[in-house]
Amino acid sequence: MVDARLCLLALLVLPAALPATAAPGTITLVDAGRSDYRIVVPANAIPSEQHAASELQSFLKQISGAELPIVTDAEPLPARAILLGRNAHLERVRANIDFARLGQEGFTLRTVGPHLVIAGGQPRGTLYGVYTFLEEHLGCRWFSSKVSRIPKKETITLGAIDDTQVPVLEYREPFWWDAFDGDWAARNKANSNQARLGEKHGGKITYVGFVHTFNRLVPPEKYFDEHPEYFSEIGGKRMKGYYQLCLTNPDVLKIVIEGVRKWLRENPQASIVSVSQNDTRGYCECANCKKVEEEEGGAHSGPLIRFVNAVAEAIEKEFPHVAIDTLAYQYTRKPCKTRPRHNVIVRLCSIECCFSHSLAEEDTEFARDIEGWSKICNRLYIWDYTTTFAHYVLPFSNIEVLQPNVQFFVKNNVKGIFEQGAYQSPGADMAYLKAYLLAKILWNPNCDVERHRREFLEGFYGKAADQIDRYLRLCRAYVLEKGLHQNIWINPESGHMPSELVAQANALFDEAERAVADDPDALYRVRVARLPIQYVQLTRVRPDFSKPWRIRGDSYGPEPDPAMVKVADQFFSICAQEGVTHLSESRFSPEQLHERVAPAIYGAKLVTLENDALRLRVAPSLGGRILTIEEKATGQQLVSPAASSAAGFPYAGGSWDAAGFRRRTAGANASFRVDSPTTGNQVTLVATLKDGLELKRVIRLAGSGWTVETTVTNTADQPRAARIRSGLELAAGGEEVGLTASGKELALAIPADAWEARQTFTGGALPRDGWTLSLPAGHSLRCQVTGQLQQASFAVRAGDPTVTIHLVTPEKSLPPKASMALTTAYTLGQAAKREPVKRQRPGEEIVVLPDEFSLFREGTLSGLQEDPTAPEGFAVRMAGDTNEWATQWKIDPARVRPGATYEVSALVRFDLKGKEGTACTFGVYDVDKKAGACGGALAARDAKPGWQLVKFGRFKAEGQQYVWLAPALNPDNVGAVYVDRVFFRRVEE
Repeated sequence: MVDARLCLLALLVLPAALPATAAPGTITLVDAGRSDYRIVVPANAIPSEQHAASELQSFLKQISGAELPIVTDAEPLPARAILLGRNAHLERVRANIDFARLGQEGFTLRTVGPHLVIAGGQPRGTLYGVYTFLEEHLGCRWFSSKVSRIPKKETITLGAIDDTQVPVLEYREPFWWDAFDGDWAARNKANSNQARLGEKHGGKITYVGFVHTFNRLVPPEKYFDEHPEYFSEIGGKRMKGYYQLCLTNPDVLKIVIEGVRKWLRENPQASIVSVSQNDTRGYCECANCKKVEEEEGGAHSGPLIRFVNAVAEAIEKEFPHVAIDTLAYQYTRKPCKTRPRHNVIVRLCSIECCFSHSLAEEDTEFARDIEGWSKICNRLYIWDYTTTFAHYVLPFSNIEVLQPNVQFFVKNNVKGIFEQGAYQSPGADMAYLKAYLLAKILWNPNCDVERHRREFLEGFYGKAADQIDRYLRLCRAYVLEKGLHQNIWINPESGHMPSELVAQANALFDEAERAVADDPDALYRVRVARLPIQYVQLTRVRPDFSKPWRIRGDSYGPEPDPAMVKVADQFFSICAQEGVTHLSESRFSPEQLHERVAPAIYGAKLVTLENDALRLRVAPSLGGRILTIEEKATGQQLVSPAASSAAGFPYAGGSWDAAGFRRRTAGANASFRVDSPTTGNQVTLVATLKDGLELKRVIRLAGSGWTVETTVTNTADQPRAARIRSGLELAAGGEEVGLTASGKELALAIPADAWEARQTFTGGALPRDGWTLSLPAGHSLRCQVTGQLQQASFAVRAGDPTVTIHLVTPEKSLPPKASMALTTAYTLGQAAKREPVKRQRPGEEIVVLPDEFSLFREGTLSGLQEDPTAPEGFAVRMAGDTNEWATQWKIDPARVRPGATYEVSALVRFDLKGKEGTACTFGVYDVDKKAGACGGALAARDAKPGWQLVKFGRFKAEGQQYVWLAPALNPDNVGAVYVDRVFFRRVEE
């Protein structure tokens, strides 16, 4: 049963007795494409009323073919008129419009004798009335900014109309990408701050600052050094950075008041200004703030509301029409005792809630909070969430809770609602439908949402409406059947889209595509709706190591799966046509997804360079690496593709460059574009990295050698730290390699009891005139470097017939547009052949390097840093004063064999201060079983100087598992723990 109070609150539909002059029956606006009616606007009509007349004229012509003239009320009353706005003729026709009741956005539609009256408040009421007339009486629909339903009727006959509507919500914002179109927003009566609503639309609710404004009002970089007391005190220390303000400091209040005044003077059109907490915790714990919280019943919102009240009081005289907006968000969600002033808006945020079920039914804690705020706040707004922000293009079954949640808000005295969706890009799950339904519900919370849904599906998808509806209900039924709770961070593996459900959904979409095969527009929209299902499929693609990876013509990878190729082709094609730029709020793009999945689906496309001596195959999408180098005369591969068990495969082996330590984020895992036409012996590759860095590789063949020119350029507007890290893995053919550097002959030979031999040069020991490697197969390789090096290392490993070369430059701070460069020139020659040395020993099947680890609280408890003692030249450091599992690696199911047993070990070292207690702990954790699969601890007395191998034990690879290492909260004996790599060796039970 619908609550009677909600009926009254949600929408005033006010039938009234017809005036004495009103004739019952019908009026004919258009008869067989002709009309005697005039559209009459006030002579002093505001822009939105003039636009209302133009829109009415335009749509009536589209519907019937008749173009009604537009005149002003300065002329005599026509015999048949459509009277718009506060018209001078209203009194004469005895329309009896109660404008005081209509406010700014309400309107009355009324037939009076032969006339039609559409009169509304200013600035938006009359325009909204025109659109409601066109929609409810003539059948127009504006489903999206590009898809409308405008019926064709040569004759338009109207029965008696008497309808007054006044919205209960003063602020209505469906915050979705397409909803920002100004015409769509106005036609669907959304007065959104973000929408492109101009003066002709009657303007909008205009915010200044909008949200999370503390750092903009009191910038730490401006004030902290001289006045740390302006900012949060946490654990007895004032914090600089992205924390909060000290809200009991009187000087902070003065600064904020002046900042608000400045913003409002610069933005005279604004009706709301945001004074709101930053998007983090870090609230102030000083004695004064704590005292206020105690007075407010322990609510962290207490200092905030008192502070905002003071700002609101200070600006009210100069800006009587402006309200101060703040948040009840995360730590401030609980209501305090102090009542917000009449010119203060509190936006209560539902970010922690479940959006599979209505908030009234499921989230009693949120219900208590909204009830508490509604008792003390006269202008309570809501910041609600209607998508998954980690994966916009992911099925998110929440359509059925949109209306119940809005009704719940309205019952609790809410005056404005912000419905945050996928706002950065089109392409999100059912984005057009959700924006449309939200606009309808926000205008009238008691609307017939099933009718709106049905009309949308029929108008938007044509003959495929039934299949799309069945798909949506299929997903919804599964969520309800399994009792799943969807928060705003769910991902494709959250359990709501199992493989069997994906298969059922695909069957429905296949049926939908067949239904609209003869309608290209509807077919395109069906394929846009299908993106979320295809996204789930693509995110689950993994490199298939059960099939051999081979070079096939101009590509490298496993044999492609035709079905998955079809999915990927359609997904990325539709994304490009639709203009999808964001697959998540964090800017993950279709191009980035393509980079991630293309090698596993299509194989990596190759560029071939060759001359008389050498043939190089380059894989731009695999970090721009040289994948193979072949000596044409002998057919010998000097560089070969890495084994599928290699760390980071397929981004492994060959010749690569990165712009920092982390290869995954700094270039070696990037997809490069070919920046200039390939000449046969030269190719230029460019990749755009995070933080505005650009990495460029020019690979050039010359005689019996090749050159790689690597440049890192800062394209950002701020300085960026950068370095170049260059790698090359050569097919050495054995475990012993000759090395000549600085006139000295050295040998890389692995001792019988070791797993690696390494030679590292740093500082003054770096060979300035290059070096030469002598390989067992009878080749020599001369290398010369142009550019400053910090480190050069050479290594051979047991059971691995390659020699690995790593070159690292010093880190530099690059100003905007500045660059740094490194050039490596390799020349192939001859050397004396010798028998390859290969010892029988179990090799490490999987190696996980430090730049693959996930680090907990990176920058405080852990971090990746230079370490000249480490084999790679860098390692993870974990502070000794914690016992958090600060180093983790989620075991990649593509790199282990399900059901196989592995022996795990790690290469670690310690800053030892004593021998008491524990040095570190470690293990493999099974997420599904919620238990350790193996692990233990190393006593400080057993820790050795330098790097040592720590054995974790054995485990069976199954389900979701991760390996972890942690310090032991023993800083008096172990200052820090360093991790270089983790090994997984498959063993037989």
